[in-house]
Amino acid sequence: VFLPESGSEIAWLFGEDQGRYVIATRDPDKVLNAASSANVAAAIIGQAGGDALSIDGDAKVTLSELRSLNEGWMPSFMAEAV
Repeated sequence: VFLPESGSEIAWLFGEDQGRYVIATRDPDKVLNAASSANVAAAIIGQAGGDALSIDGDAKVTLSELRSLNEGWMPSFMAEAV
């Protein structure tokens, strides 16, 4: 994932906005051309592949770590609430 040069990184990465969508495609040029033809702003923000997520080429977290964190947060949260 490539971050914009200005603005809040947290808001950009995790903000919910009905005007933004992530599209995974094997033909990015086709998607960008269709968006341009429809006067819709579009940009390539990253590339998928491998076994880790990296942001701007820096911090990397493995997919197994992400899965563990995703599946374990609720049980941990509930255990602390008791």
